Amino acid sequence: MRGLASEGGYRTLPEDWKPVSLSSVATELQTQFGVLADVNVLDNAWLNELSLSTIAGIGTSRLSDNNRTSFVDYALGVRECKREDYTGPRLQTGVPSSTLNGFDGSLYIFRAIEAAPARTAESLDQVRTDVTQDARRLAAYDRLRAESDTWQKRLVAAATMDELAEQLKTTVIKPNPFSRRTPGYLGGTPQVPTLDAIGQSANVVDKLFDLANRLAADSDGTIQDLPAAQRSATIANDSNMTLCLARLTEYQPLKHSDYDRFAASTQAAQTIQQSLVELDEPLDPFGYDALVRRTGYKAEK
Repeated sequence: MRGLASEGGYRTLPEDWKPVSLSSVATELQTQFGVLADVNVLDNAWLNELSLSTIAGIGTSRLSDNNRTSFVDYALGVRECKREDYTGPRLQTGVPSSTLNGFDGSLYIFRAIEAAPARTAESLDQVRTDVTQDARRLAAYDRLRAESDTWQKRLVAAATMDELAEQLKTTVIKPNPFSRRTPGYLGGTPQVPTLDAIGQSANVVDKLFDLANRLAADSDGTIQDLPAAQRSATIANDSNMTLCLARLTEYQPLKHSDYDRFAASTQAAQTIQQSLVELDEPLDPFGYDALVRRTGYKAEK
């Protein structure tokens, strides 16, 4: 970026500007500093406020320089979105972002590929293809959910998850240990953990913990010694319209000492209060319910 003029906090990019690939940057970092950086590309759909917040890791990060500006606010403040209410640090497409800090200590840098303000379609022709694709996705997901019992039988029959993944020509996702909820930023509302490939799905996380609690109650707590069939679950994930095939490998129940420590915190009262109030959560714009409303889709009986 050196040598490029700037105006109003934004770089003036030449017409033939072609940014260096993030993979090349990651390779250079590893060569110079011995740090292996992960590179993720999300270029198959438009992202809005909700979908940005559910990206694993970076979705809950904040700018390193002030630790106040969230990733979501920063990303949506990109120049091309023309947000008049945004007064934070500058960002534009094609130019690397400032560094962001994750709650786990990770550092993030991203680059916006393309951005545009949200707008209402001027004609049906502009959205006909998207609506048709959404309706087909909904129909495919309905068929997939109807086959849940069949997938559960395949899951139970598999000796290992790797064996099933090989049959399906995919890979097994092995998340790091996670809790049912994670503390909110600065003591705010507890959040559902974001899991790779699953996203932020309360349904998936809660059903996994419900299964783990039942198994722990019926055993001495070491669920990893139970038969694989008992530790397996097939869960519909409406957020990204997929089936989650899971097998529990380890579970650590809450101890009395952990509970006492939590009960004495200010977060406990907030969590209890939240559980007593039924809140209308915003619809995931790419989730099942939102697509049904948007397309007027009705499942075939």
